[in-house]
Amino acid sequence: MLRGDWLDPLAGKVSVQHMPAETSPGCAYEEATGWGDRRPVLTARHQAADNAREYRAAGARLTRVRAGRACQQLIE
Repeated sequence: MLRGDWLDPLAGKVSVQHMPAETSPGCAYEEATGWGDRRPVLTARHQAADNAREYRAAGARLTRVRAGRACQQLIE
């Protein structure tokens, strides 16, 4: 069974609707979309988010987490 196949019987008929892209004329941020990483950052660093990232990174280094991920890759 491929990933997500078990959802199909539950989903029933699925339709996709494309929404029109709405842009604001003269919006500097939207104009900078093609700049990639050079685009200006509009938000500052958040201490709570930094703490959460550090906590997740520390947990990912644990041997049991690394072993679990290796086993999961073998299963898939």
